[in-house]
Amino acid sequence: YLLFPAKLVLRDCTFVACSAEGAGVSSDSSRGYGSGAALAIGSGGVLDMVDSYLIGCTAANRGGGVFVEGSSVVTIRTSVISNCTARFGDMIALTNEVAHSASAITFHTAGLTLDAPCGTSSLLESPRVPMAMPGLILRSSEPDGGCSSEEQPPLERLLEPGTQLATCTDGTDLVPICGPAASCFEVDIRGQATAEYTDPILVPSCECRLPAYPAPDAEDQ
Repeated sequence: YLLFPAKLVLRDCTFVACSAEGAGVSSDSSRGYGSGAALAIGSGGVLDMVDSYLIGCTAANRGGGVFVEGSSVVTIRTSVISNCTARFGDMIALTNEVAHSASAITFHTAGLTLDAPCGTSSLLESPRVPMAMPGLILRSSEPDGGCSSEEQPPLERLLEPGTQLATCTDGTDLVPICGPAASCFEVDIRGQATAEYTDPILVPSCECRLPAYPAPDAEDQ
């Protein structure tokens, strides 16, 4: 899909083995050829995707699963991106080359699962826009023997250098991290620190609690 100034709503959809080919793409080419194998959201586009799967998609340049450029609005909920590959951003790549503004892209996921094996390129690339991804789940499909010497496990290659995940404090009234009735706190996607993984990777988590009311006769006791 190539989506320019239009709105695309996806519910319970599956994209399998999509490809985005492009000859002569370079490391500083963030637009055009070879980006967004399953979904390429052009400037001004709007994507709302729920309960969907992007599986085994390959891009020659950026965003094996999803590629987004400036002035776009993207919301992805309870979906899975699995075993996609690209030169930069195997799963998702965002670029603001069009608008040159950190606020140009509105990007938000909730309950997104990334399923990745060992590899050499980053899973997420967004050099200018903090990626709001509350409830992010990272599943590793690396072999029992670990990765080869040329590859890295998913945790080590989650973020392209310069890419940041949004924190609870990055939310605004216009684009909140969590819903209005939810509490936001941060968790380490790596779980408990080990000798191999010492630096935390924090992602927001949203929690709703029902209000508590005292029993009618509590004051009399």
